[in-house]
Amino acid sequence: MAIEKRAEQPLTHAIVTPAEVDAVLDMIKSFEYFKQKVLTANDKVNIQDKPFIKKSGWAKYALACAVSTEVREERVEERNGHRIYHFTYRAIHRPSERYAEAVGSASEAERKEWNHPEHDVRTLAQTRAYNRAISNLVGGGEISAEEMQTSNRTRQPRARARNDPEKQHQIKLGRIDVNVIAYNLKAIGIGEDDISIWDKDEGFYVDPSKDMSDEDYNRIHATLSEMGAEWLEDTQRWVIWKEAEVQ
Repeated sequence: MAIEKRAEQPLTHAIVTPAEVDAVLDMIKSFEYFKQKVLTANDKVNIQDKPFIKKSGWAKYALACAVSTEVREERVEERNGHRIYHFTYRAIHRPSERYAEAVGSASEAERKEWNHPEHDVRTLAQTRAYNRAISNLVGGGEISAEEMQTSNRTRQPRARARNDPEKQHQIKLGRIDVNVIAYNLKAIGIGEDDISIWDKDEGFYVDPSKDMSDEDYNRIHATLSEMGAEWLEDTQRWVIWKEAEVQ
């Protein structure tokens, strides 16, 4: 019985190569031009002196790029007495059927006050997943405003009673602990490789990795600030002072 020898395919057929460079550059220029011409001031918000696109802006991207979205999963859990909502969204480019999925989470612990806790927290998780899915598909994974924003109020400076040597104080942890800090950072994509968390007598310290990008720093800073953290310039770390109650 004769064995037929298959013709060998050129090796280049098995190699994934990028698109023609000039065409890619043209697409990127078109993306930036869209930002400038279509997105308005109402579609963006400045955080740490950097503009981030809100849900209305990503909805415009979806419309312009023939992208539709669908919910793939929704779930809720309770941790340390707080509800946490998780959404998985899929953004689909209908002409090509290419798609990207993303998860968005939001916890009641992100803010001390919500107008309508069950509705607002769920909506925030849904918005984060929606924005991220569209961004992953058409925006190169750009972070949305709702991922950066965690506060709807202005935080007043906290008096540190521990600095008064004439009074005695009792440390009261409240609801903040290492697990809560780690979970909220994980919800925005920050893991153990990016930060270290230390539980000290006076407060919780969060150390960033040495090679952390400005983008990751801004995301962490926005999340930790809502928990009462401040950036210590001399030691290049965040601290969340433990609440002190005067006796």
